[in-house]
Amino acid sequence: MGSPRRRPLRGRGAPRCGGRSGVASPTPPRSPARPVLCGLASVLASVLERTVSVETVRTFKRRALAHNDRLADIIHARRPDLDRAAAKEPASATVMLVAGLWPLAHPGPTVTAAVEDPELLAAHVDFLARYSRVIELLTASLRSPATP
Repeated sequence: MGSPRRRPLRGRGAPRCGGRSGVASPTPPRSPARPVLCGLASVLASVLERTVSVETVRTFKRRALAHNDRLADIIHARRPDLDRAAAKEPASATVMLVAGLWPLAHPGPTVTAAVEDPELLAAHVDFLARYSRVIELLTASLRSPATP
């Protein structure tokens, strides 16, 4: 089976395919089809969580942990060699990757103009390619802790 064809992101029609590890995907689950969600994730810890009440943060964190558990279950189903604790690693990394990569891949106009310089082409960040590769590397390197 060949590589999935990369298409531009357009709403809910974004491509979704399994990577070589059976877990990695060229698109973060539901994220690229939702650029506003990616943008919010990128400012979650630095801005949003600093401007709401303690109870709002607690409610959000409980829901986030539940979503992380669901994603870990999906990963565990695709990689049964991983226990649930190991499957939580790439699940947790998903949010961190989106938060870190999204603003790098979608810079403001000044950075966009600056990196058009031919000497700076390597500074361009392809969100989907970088996200996919990091998740693929992480899941390929994971092993469940050895049992005594």
